[in-house]
Amino acid sequence: MGVAYGTLERVVNGRGLTHGGHTILRHHFDSVVAVRSNDGRVKALQDKKTNRIDGADAAAMAVSRAAANDNRRSIFDLDPNEFDQLRAEAEAA
Repeated sequence: MGVAYGTLERVVNGRGLTHGGHTILRHHFDSVVAVRSNDGRVKALQDKKTNRIDGADAAAMAVSRAAANDNRRSIFDLDPNEFDQLRAEAEAA
């Protein structure tokens, strides 16, 4: 997640991301405490155990994937026949 949060940090600081004011996502980002590790990566921690940061994690992964131009199809986009074929190939290997 360090790479994903680093990419998110660069995009946000470069004003390359707009936020529509979604209240739950705002709460998740408000609950993040960002710390930098010894190797320079950004690490996201929860400020309290009761607060959630799942939305912030998902946003970081999505922004990182978009910045890397990773436009591969998700496994969730497969139709059931393609999924079954992929699973059969994995089991055969």
